Amino acid sequence: MKKILLLTLIAVTVLMSSCVNPDKLTFGGIESIQLKGVSTSQMGLDIGVHATNSSSHNVTLTDMQIEIKRQGTTQLTFNLREKSVVPRKSDGVVIFPLVIRFNGLLGALGAYSTFSKGLEGVTVSGYATIKAGWMKKRFDVPEMPLEELARRSKLSL
Repeated sequence: MKKILLLTLIAVTVLMSSCVNPDKLTFGGIESIQLKGVSTSQMGLDIGVHATNSSSHNVTLTDMQIEIKRQGTTQLTFNLREKSVVPRKSDGVVIFPLVIRFNGLLGALGAYSTFSKGLEGVTVSGYATIKAGWMKKRFDVPEMPLEELARRSKLSL
């Protein structure tokens, strides 16, 4: 689950870096994960990611939805609870407040059971809306195998 979360955040951060000169916006690893509530159908998380923005613009993630599917059936949906800002000329931890919705009859238990069988047939897709300076743009994440996203991000699963 942590690897899927990390890959989702990497996809979003790649999109965010395309709004500003990529050399001026960098993201490190996950610094903290704080649980904000759990039910059978969803959970809230605040993910702290180390970020450095040396550009002269704040970069704001205003909207996001990422779906994780297995064999065409949506298992998890990641949504942004509220806007997340990477301040200009900053170096520190940025909080990404997320809601993870578990789809299916068994909710979280069903998602765990599905992903414990491996990542074959697991795909990721969605969108993120980013604002930097006066520009606001929606970026689509085309459906791709989770393994391909990991390869592009140079992570091993």
